[in-house]
Amino acid sequence: MLKVVRLAANFPRIVYLLAFDEERVGRVAGEAYGEASDGRQFLEKIIQYPFVLPAIGRDRLSDYVLRHAHTACHEAGIKLEEKAWADFRRICREALLVRLSTPRQAIRYANALRFALPLLKGEVDPFVQMLVEAARILFPELYVVLGRLDTYEEAAFSDNIAEAIKAEKPDATEPEQAACLNLVNALFRWENRSRQPISDRRYHERYFFLCGIID
Repeated sequence: MLKVVRLAANFPRIVYLLAFDEERVGRVAGEAYGEASDGRQFLEKIIQYPFVLPAIGRDRLSDYVLRHAHTACHEAGIKLEEKAWADFRRICREALLVRLSTPRQAIRYANALRFALPLLKGEVDPFVQMLVEAARILFPELYVVLGRLDTYEEAAFSDNIAEAIKAEKPDATEPEQAACLNLVNALFRWENRSRQPISDRRYHERYFFLCGIID
């Protein structure tokens, strides 16, 4: 498309507005055309008036995720207490935003909630399912580790969870590993409040019904 704009679409009084991720497109262009500086020289030949949009702020992105989560619960006919929403907001900021950095990722997570929440309504704790879906979409290494667990006894679990996550994804950064542990801690804190705890084998498989490693 960029080559067409440059070579064949140079018409008078016509302006093209190109919206793209400069780093990603520059990298692809550099690989395709052998341009230096990650393809930025190629882009400079085409883009005459660059304008960089600022990244979305954490507060706005957190509110965006929360709004989509509210909508997903409303559509499923699920009501959560204010304490749950306060906890979810905190978890969003402390854990989810480590990997959820764009509105597109927020919408992908929301779509996962729209699928799982109504499907499992009445069979699982919706708050726990929201955290499990966050792991599935954003932290798949954690989702796999949690799905394989035979026990959720905190003493045995907390000693091994970090190593299990690291073994599943060796290149995970320290903030990503910390975010996984924050999600795990949130699940533990909710255990005593839930009537359908993730540690109970009667419900565990339902939480991880999309996990191919569950027999």
